[in-house]
Amino acid sequence: KLSNKVLRAILQFGMLRPGDRVLLGLSGGKDSLTLLHTLHALQTRTPFRWELGACTVDPKTIGFDPSPLKAYMKRLGCESFYEEANL
Repeated sequence: KLSNKVLRAILQFGMLRPGDRVLLGLSGGKDSLTLLHTLHALQTRTPFRWELGACTVDPKTIGFDPSPLKAYMKRLGCESFYEEANL
């Protein structure tokens, strides 16, 4: 299971410490959503507390609308930041 491998790596290599704050770049694609859900699930399995948040940048380009992530993150109960930038 992916989450077991991630947890093992986090603990083995000291990737997180008590009180750490992790900010994930969230595009809404498969990779970033998988990482978000894996880390979110691991928050209850690590032997210490740490915070998880996500940041999405909306480049205001045609064909890419990450705005549904705002409601999605709210339902998930994870802190999130949403920025718009004409790129």
